[in-house]
Amino acid sequence: MNITLKIQKDGVNTLKEEILLHSNNKLKKVYIIASDVKESGYDIIEEFLIDLKAKKFITFGIDKKNTTKKMLENILRYTKNVYIYDNNNEIEFSANICIFEYENEAYIYTFSGGLSDNLLESDVCMYNKVIFDFQKEEKEYTEYVDTVTKEIKGEFVKLSKEVIETLVNDKLIFTSKQFLHVLPTISELLGSEENKNVEKKEENAKIPKFDLNNEDTNEFEIDLGVVKENTEIKDEKKISKKEEQEVETEAFGLNEDINDVTEEPYVVLDNAIDMEAMAIDTGVVKFDKKTITKKNTSKESKEKQNTKKINLSKVSNIIVELGGKPIKGRDVNKIKIPNYIKDMIPDFFEVMEEAKTETDVYGNFKKANITVEIIDVNNGNRYIDSNACIIQKAGQTSIEFESKNIENVKYEEMDIARIIKLSKTSYHIEFIPSGIEEYNLWKKLCINSFKGSNRHYGLL
Repeated sequence: MNITLKIQKDGVNTLKEEILLHSNNKLKKVYIIASDVKESGYDIIEEFLIDLKAKKFITFGIDKKNTTKKMLENILRYTKNVYIYDNNNEIEFSANICIFEYENEAYIYTFSGGLSDNLLESDVCMYNKVIFDFQKEEKEYTEYVDTVTKEIKGEFVKLSKEVIETLVNDKLIFTSKQFLHVLPTISELLGSEENKNVEKKEENAKIPKFDLNNEDTNEFEIDLGVVKENTEIKDEKKISKKEEQEVETEAFGLNEDINDVTEEPYVVLDNAIDMEAMAIDTGVVKFDKKTITKKNTSKESKEKQNTKKINLSKVSNIIVELGGKPIKGRDVNKIKIPNYIKDMIPDFFEVMEEAKTETDVYGNFKKANITVEIIDVNNGNRYIDSNACIIQKAGQTSIEFESKNIENVKYEEMDIARIIKLSKTSYHIEFIPSGIEEYNLWKKLCINSFKGSNRHYGLL
């Protein structure tokens, strides 16, 4: 067995060159075991796999930050022997091993880091290159490979199209990059007709200014009414249409002035927007624009109006402008959401239905255990807390997300937090600072005012 320590530096001894060197017809088997695969790294691996006739065994660690549906679907085109490990959990898989087996010898490369084009080409990287000579060491090599493959088959999940769909539905991966903070222009975001057939703008394109106070933007108001037209109220008295709007507007904390709104309700969002369509480099979030007309009570005009209401049961994002960060005390590791917002979207907090009641020196409270991933966009730090919780205290006006890692995030008043529900017991929180381009996008979606505050929030 020949072991060599090699150093990739200044374009010399690159891992990419070593890997592509084995893309030939003499290769019998290849084993690629990678813990953290970025798309740029996958592109290099795919370049190696194209037209390769050797038998293949592939293992990926997956997570919702780097792994896409397309990546996993593509790898199944080359082999069915693909196994995955869910790195969204606190315990992650960490190993990078490439094994190239020929008739009389085998080459093994071991290295660390996320599998990306930088790691394979430009980063300063130390890796081991091991050569087994089968005339002397075939038994040792066989034991090495058997140990690796048995461990993987025992702990990992074999990939299939059905497994991929399950991963997407459970939001363990996404159909495209979720947290690559390269954004479409605001006109693309709003689904402008004139931009439908225009190719994607440059990644650094600035978001055009959009004045939400202009009367021409009334189409962005959201009618969250829950009482349908011509539906009888099961009570001793009936409520007029205007009274319905007043009650609904007050209940949902919206400050629009209903005197300037037509009697017919209207909506701009065609159902709640799925979170995977946001913050991506290829997707376009489309709003269903409606034309606002002057008050017209004719039966014909009422029939022509197409009214759809936002489906609050499908809300998966809460976007909030934050208050000042507490320096010390019991709130340094919490984000608070007003109870009236919680009551609007109970499905978002469905985990609280099974929450247990506990008691401390401050009184009774309900507590539901959850897993939270926290992304600090300002510096790119990522934290996972499997011991986080949601707390609702008796007599208080807010429900609280609590995680020890929130204290690690430095944010200022009016920065934005984007809370995403991934599953019943799993959430993701992004802290987005003012001063970056992405902040302007999310701020435009915060169209509702908190009661008694100058801060705003939005629901998607």
